[in-house]
Amino acid sequence: MQIFGDIGFFCWIAIYPDQLNMLGLNESAMGVSMSIGALTLTVHAVVTFSLRNKRLIPVNVLTFWPRSGDGYVYPAFVALWILAFLFAYISHITGIASMAGDGGGRLPYRLAGILSFSRIYGFPMFMVLFLDYFSEKKMRSMLIVTILIYILLSVFEAYIRLSRGVIITNMIYILIWMVYRGKFGTKVLVLTGTLIIVGAFIYPYITRLRGLLYGGGGGTIVGALKDLIENQSLFGQMDTGFIQSLYAVIIRGFAEGIVTSKFINQQGFDIFTSHLGLLRAYGNAAMYHTRVIDGVGEGIPHSSGITLYADSLFIGGIGFVLVTAFIWSYLSYLIDARKLGPFTCNVATQTVVCFFYLTTFVGGFISKVLLREPLIFIFVLSIWLGMYLLSKLMGGVSMGVMRGVRRG
Repeated sequence: MQIFGDIGFFCWIAIYPDQLNMLGLNESAMGVSMSIGALTLTVHAVVTFSLRNKRLIPVNVLTFWPRSGDGYVYPAFVALWILAFLFAYISHITGIASMAGDGGGRLPYRLAGILSFSRIYGFPMFMVLFLDYFSEKKMRSMLIVTILIYILLSVFEAYIRLSRGVIITNMIYILIWMVYRGKFGTKVLVLTGTLIIVGAFIYPYITRLRGLLYGGGGGTIVGALKDLIENQSLFGQMDTGFIQSLYAVIIRGFAEGIVTSKFINQQGFDIFTSHLGLLRAYGNAAMYHTRVIDGVGEGIPHSSGITLYADSLFIGGIGFVLVTAFIWSYLSYLIDARKLGPFTCNVATQTVVCFFYLTTFVGGFISKVLLREPLIFIFVLSIWLGMYLLSKLMGGVSMGVMRGVRRG
């Protein structure tokens, strides 16, 4: 993740050169951005080589579920998906699930936040716990059922959020888990590529559908779909063609250079100071990117997102970027070396710690915590604690066994 994040500083121009004029970036901004990329790669190299002799535990060959816990697994499994779909439906009918923002939904006792973070983090995290359990127990049918239900939930979430990326984002959990378990082979690579192509195909239509829903589509999904079918042929009449959409999907993998350059360009090259105070009106760096830098109006349901170093640069300047690069690299080692105690006591929690770690740095999450929602960490820590306790109940590996593995 570190390498692909940093390499974006250097590759995005070659991948998507037509965007240079559209973005209005000058050579100085791009040069500073690439220099930041070089610095972060240097930090990553220093941390990596300094730890190169540390022995890492081969996770894919370890057993984490030695005891039988099937009596607890099935009721917990059913309860998970009932709550997942129920929370999604409640979020939909109260108007807090849409990308349009608050959506008019108001719930007491921070229930809106609890529903949202449960859907975004909680349920996918617990899904990985069951996924790993069924995989190790060689319960193939339950493994397939788990993946299919999770895909169905992701599609439902994409429907109620009108989000182009929620399905792909949710699949990252499974991909990280496959990497840790040594299951990321040729078939998975082909499937991943297929999903990218499908995503490129539907990308413009989701954009158009979202605009119709909050514009001329009558304010409902049915009205927007009707408008789309009647006035925009699903094949060939969209303003954005397939190749352009494919570029739009691919460039997300090299967005670091683009977004950082845009922030530097807007800040007037003031990369040594904090701009945290500018975010108070918007909540996080992603929305500042959307409303101020990209100029997207308040009534338009869109988020331009944020990247790792653009977020850090905006919050604390170049010094914070380098600190973030160090933390990013060193925590990667700690996760892989299983040195975070109960948070990495098995592959499932190791996977979700890695995912949450990714989203913390690459989703405007830091600025959101600093400005508005400091209790988010407590919420996620509670999820991790629940996962750990559930894994113990289901017969997961004990810390004593893990200490024996480390000694070995």
